[in-house]
Amino acid sequence: MTRLAAFDRAPPRAMPWPRAMRGNQPSEVFSESKGLFMILRLACPLLSALTLASCTAGLPLTVDAARCDPVRHQTLVGMNIGEVYLPAQLEQRIISPGQVTDFAYRSERLNIFVDPKGWIERVSCG
Repeated sequence: MTRLAAFDRAPPRAMPWPRAMRGNQPSEVFSESKGLFMILRLACPLLSALTLASCTAGLPLTVDAARCDPVRHQTLVGMNIGEVYLPAQLEQRIISPGQVTDFAYRSERLNIFVDPKGWIERVSCG
C-alpha cells in the first residue's frame, strides 16, 4: 500500500451555506443585505437628529435675553460659573479677582464677578 502525497489528495469540499441562507443564491443574499444597509443608512441620521432635538432647551431665547438686566440675573449669584448657561446674544464679561479690566461702560454688557474658585459673587451692567 502506497501513501498519497499531499498533492494527490482530493480538494476539500466547499463549505455549505448556513441554514438561513440555503436555497438562496449569493446575489439574492447580497441584495437583501444591501436593502438592510440602505434602511440603516437612512435610519441612523434620523435617530441622531431625534436624539439631538431632545437635548435642546425647550424655550427659545427672547429678545430680552440679549439685554443686561441685573435684577433678572441676580439668580446667578451663588452659582458656579461652570454650571451657568448664558445666552449667546447676551454680551458678558467674567471678572476674576485681580483681573485688569477697561473702564468702558456698555449698558448692554453683563459683568459677572467671580471668586478664585469660580463662584459668582455679584452681577452688574456695564
